[in-house]
Amino acid sequence: MKTSNIKYLLLAICCLFTSAAMAQGTRISGTVNDVEGPVMMCNVVEIDANNRNVSYSQTDINGNFSMEIVNTKNKLQISYVGYKKVTIPIGDRTVFDIMLEEENTLKEVVV
Repeated sequence: MKTSNIKYLLLAICCLFTSAAMAQGTRISGTVNDVEGPVMMCNVVEIDANNRNVSYSQTDINGNFSMEIVNTKNKLQISYVGYKKVTIPIGDRTVFDIMLEEENTLKEVVV
């Protein structure tokens, strides 16, 4: 009888350690804006030291994003058509407020 109680106790402990090991990610959130206001459908990508995409998200209609990151040593890369790419180290931050700058666009088209 005692050995079966010990088996159940060990099983419960193993289940607790497994669930704790799976909850290693960190949730970050933020807002992406330009001079006119929030940027909708902007790409927010977590990249590692080798510039590989690890996880990604897109902003909603209000420019907000939220995502689970794998490693706080990685960087966030924010990109949108017509704007300069922004790369930010993640570190200990969990909330980001990002301002995009326009790329140099054509001033005049001659036909």
